[in-house]
Parts: sequence; C-alpha cells; structure tokens
Amino acid sequence: MKRETKTVNKHFRCSREEARRLKLTAEKFGMKESEFIRAMISQVPSDHPEIRKRLDILTNEINKIGVNINQIAYACNVNPVFYNQDREKLMFYMRDCRKLLLEVMKYCNHENDAHVAGKGKKPGE
Repeated sequence: MKRETKTVNKHFRCSREEARRLKLTAEKFGMKESEFIRAMISQVPSDHPEIRKRLDILTNEINKIGVNINQIAYACNVNPVFYNQDREKLMFYMRDCRKLLLEVMKYCNHENDAHVAGKGKKPGE
C-alpha cells in the first residue's frame, strides 16, 4: 500500500494544558504529536495507540496459549495415557482461540496480520 505524502499543514490553537497533554500522550505511545493526531482522526479502532498496545498483548498471550496446547497435544501423542477425546478437546480449544483472535483482528482492521493468528487461515478452516 502506497503511503500518501503529507503536503498539507494545519495550524490550530489549544490551551497550554491541552498542548502539554498532547505532548505527554504522544510520547507515552512513542509517537510524534502529528502522528498521534492523525491516528485519533482516522476513526479506525486499531489506529488508537492504546488498542494497538492491548492487541499486541492479546496476541502474545494467545500465542502462548497455543504453544502450551501444542505441547500438551504432543504429550498426548507420546503418552498413551491421554485419550483421543482429550486431544480433540485441546485442538478444538486451540482452533477456538485462533478464531477469536482473527475476529478481534478483523474488527480492528488487522486481518492482514495473519502471521500472528493462523498463518492466513480464515476462521473455521
């Protein structure tokens, strides 16, 4: 996707307190003030820095759950004490986690980040 060149300058007034809050909030999210303002006006939920941060945390946690489920599934295959029904339940839960993550990513317009949730598979595949 080609990025649009930023050629229009906008000047606006704000109080000292508003300017201070803008600066601190942009710094908190590691953004320039202009980047932060553009993110706020884009009205795409995933562009909000707090949502991006929380989505990253959610993605990491779900990935950890997936790793744990894979390790348990491996143990089921190696150790005959576990039953096929248990293994099937684990695989169901893993697919369910992946489906939920993809739904959140789609809602936040991150559906192209498939490397994070399911390597390009759509929910139910």
